[in-house]
Parts: sequence; C-alpha cells; structure tokens
Amino acid sequence: TGKLALGPSTLYGWDGSTFKKWNINTTNWSAVADTDVTPGGFDTTAGVIVKDDNTLIALDTTAGNVVEIDTTSAAVTVKFALPVGYTWTPLF
Repeated sequence: TGKLALGPSTLYGWDGSTFKKWNINTTNWSAVADTDVTPGGFDTTAGVIVKDDNTLIALDTTAGNVVEIDTTSAAVTVKFALPVGYTWTPLF
C-alpha cells in the first residue's frame, strides 16, 4: 500500500484497493482531486508507473502479471506474465 505514481499532469496514490487521481499543475503548484479508480481483480505491493495521464503500468503481485490499467474505465489488461518461479519481495 501507499504507492505513488506521477505523470505529466496527474498524480496517483494507491491505498491497496483504489487509485486516487489528482490533476496537477506544476506552474502554479495546484492539485485537484479528480476521481477514484478501482481496478477489479488487481493487487500490488510493487511500484506503479504512469505511461500517460490515463494509463498506469504495474506489477500485479497476486496474479504475477505486468498489467496496464486504463484509469478512465478501471480496465486491467495483462501485457505479459512474469517468468515461472518469479516471486516479488518488497524491500520495505
């Protein structure tokens, strides 16, 4: 839990079940809470990165897949499975 991902004009925070999305403006340093994104069947204890303002890339540590998450629809698309026997161990 407690994962952050920063994109060109968005900030996402993962609380273990939902991504909170903020629209950010770094010119005048403002942030406006926009939406909550709750992807079904997804869980992670790994990092999350932003592909663009509406797409996240993450490691689904429960299913063992690298996924894309569409933040407009909360759809999770498996991009590829991790190698057999791979286990994710958080460092902290």
